[in-house]
Amino acid sequence: MKKILAWIGVILLVLLYLLTLISAIIDSPFSKSLFFASVTMTIVLPVLIYGYRLIYKVLKERYAPEKPENVAQKKTPEEVPGPEEKEHTDQDKA
Repeated sequence: MKKILAWIGVILLVLLYLLTLISAIIDSPFSKSLFFASVTMTIVLPVLIYGYRLIYKVLKERYAPEKPENVAQKKTPEEVPGPEEKEHTDQDKA
């Protein structure tokens, strides 16, 4: 899925570069606004793609299901020693 989206982004950027070049060469009233729009999108599109990937990465890490090997290593609240038990174990060692 990531490769497909990456290729779509590459194709869009190449098309925007071509559109920028063509609109710079053509002399018509519409080409000036088309040129500025394509230059703007050439800058904005990669920034948006980067932002979407960053948000996706953060959300994926936050809401990803835990791996089974990590779940087995976690201690339940009953297994974690409380403050009273820690004091006793420290006194026994001394």
